[in-house]
Formats: sequence, C-alpha cells, structure tokens
Amino acid sequence: MKGEGIQPRFLMRTHPIFAAVFTMLAAFLDAGATDYTTPKAGSELRKEILDAVRVPAEKYFGERVVFELEELRVADGYAFLHGKATQPDGKPIDYARSAEYKSDPQRKELMRNGVLYGGVTALLKMKNKHWVVLEVTYDTGDVDWLEYDRKHGAPKSILPGSS
Repeated sequence: MKGEGIQPRFLMRTHPIFAAVFTMLAAFLDAGATDYTTPKAGSELRKEILDAVRVPAEKYFGERVVFELEELRVADGYAFLHGKATQPDGKPIDYARSAEYKSDPQRKELMRNGVLYGGVTALLKMKNKHWVVLEVTYDTGDVDWLEYDRKHGAPKSILPGSS
C-alpha cells in the first residue's frame, strides 16, 4: 500500500539530525572509496607493469632505469604509472646518452636549465596475459592522461584528477 512504512525522504525532511548523519556518512564512504588497487612493492604484478614500461623508457633515455613512483593504479585490465626514472644506483638520468639529446639542440638547453627530470607517465592495458604500453610520455608538464578514458577506454578511477 502506498504510504506504508517510513520513507527515507520523510526522515530526512522531518529529522534534521538524521539528514546530517546520513550526509556525513555518505561523504565519508565516498571519500574513502577507490576503484583501483596499487600493487605492493615486490609483487609480481608491480614487477610486470614496471618491466613493460622499462623497455621504452630505457630506449628513450639510452640507459638502464629504475622508477621512483608517485602513482601506480590498476583497475579493469588497465594500469596507470606516474613517476621518475633514475639510474639503478639512484643517480639522475644522464640525458647525454639519450637519442633526443643528441639529435635535438633544444633538449640540450632544457637539460642545462634543469627542466628535464626523468619524468615518466604511462598507460598500459593487459592483452593476452601481458601488459602493453598504450601511451608513454617523458618530462611533460601536461596532464595528457585526462583524455585516456575517452581515447583508450581506461577507467577514470586510475587517472589522477579525472574523477
């Protein structure tokens, strides 16, 4: 029968305390919710993702690299990585070894001015049980990843600033 029982809308209109508690609870649950995971250091998943990004990064930088991560998010067969490449001993990347440095005089100027820092941002997708790099950028000041959901179908939850 219509009107039977206590309706939530009725409670929220007639009991302001209930409305305030409900609103705070909803905000708390939403703020703590994540739709992605961050693979733990040393995990096989983390190693697979980093190794997939390492291949183009080492080609780009012209030397072996390891990553200092700011973000690593995984959801629905996609991974997003944002961080910094360094030499395995922790020293900064030596840009003089990179092909771009050798071929682009502007890169030399950027390096001298400290603009290049080894930044790496990548989007990967799991295909046939292997991580495939869909996008990778180096030392960019842009937030290209804001388009990755539309461009590649990546879940917004893994893209910082997209949700």
